[in-house]
Amino acid sequence: MHMVMDSSETDALFDKWQPQARKGWLECFLLLVLSHERGYGYQVATQLREALNAELPEGTLYPLLRRMQRDGLVDTEWDTESGSNPRKYYTITPRGRLMLEKMRTEFEHWQKAMDTLEGKP
Repeated sequence: MHMVMDSSETDALFDKWQPQARKGWLECFLLLVLSHERGYGYQVATQLREALNAELPEGTLYPLLRRMQRDGLVDTEWDTESGSNPRKYYTITPRGRLMLEKMRTEFEHWQKAMDTLEGKP
C-alpha cells in the first residue's frame, strides 16, 4: 500500500531525520575545523554554524568536545596571556587526524554509493 504524504508531513519526517544525520557528521566537521588551526568553543561553533547554515546549541558542542578529548581526538590548553578572558583552545591530536581521514574515506564511500544509485558516472 502506497501512502501519499503532503509536503508538511514530509517536512516533519525530514525534521526527525536531519538531527541524527547532523549528529553523525558533527564530530567529523569539528575535527576538520581543528585540522586547520586550534580554536576555542565559540569560534569553532561560529564556523560550524556558517558551514552548516544551522544553529548549533552550546549543549551540543561542549559535551561533544569533552568526549572527543576523553577519546584522545583533541587536546586542550588554556590561553591566559592574550589580555582577554582565559579561553580554552582545542587542537586536533595525531589520533584525531587519523580519525578524520577514516571519516573522510567513509564520507567518500557514501557519496560514491549515492552517485552510483543515481546513475552518475
